Amino acid sequence: MEISKKQVIQLLEVFRQQSYDELLVIAATSASKLLPVFQRVTGSTQEGMTCLILFIGTSLASDGKLSELEAKFVSDLLGVSENQINTLVESMKENTTYADVVDKIFDACMYELADELLKFCCCILAIDKDLDEKEVRFVKKLLDYE
Repeated sequence: MEISKKQVIQLLEVFRQQSYDELLVIAATSASKLLPVFQRVTGSTQEGMTCLILFIGTSLASDGKLSELEAKFVSDLLGVSENQINTLVESMKENTTYADVVDKIFDACMYELADELLKFCCCILAIDKDLDEKEVRFVKKLLDYE
């Protein structure tokens, strides 16, 4: 499926209009649906959580910077420190292979989890209300599948 840049921006704009608390509820609901599938696919609770964290970290690192609000949001979502989030994003920025892995996860789960993965990603990207060109390209890459 080919999606235009304009369509991606329109999609992200819907999430940008949500409040912090609304985005937190949407992301938590999506995470609660994603995690069991990741755990089933990997055969491990720990590996399933690793997939979820990989997806979060790669989404946060997609524009090359981490805002304080993004760190707080993921900290509130996962119950970990903002320092841990900063460390995660720094490690993701240094290795672009993660973006390809996340794209493959997205493609593999497209029919089963596409809506939840997309909502989850959009919540993370929209929390700081700043739509960066790199974030738009990241979402476009996720949605361009065959």
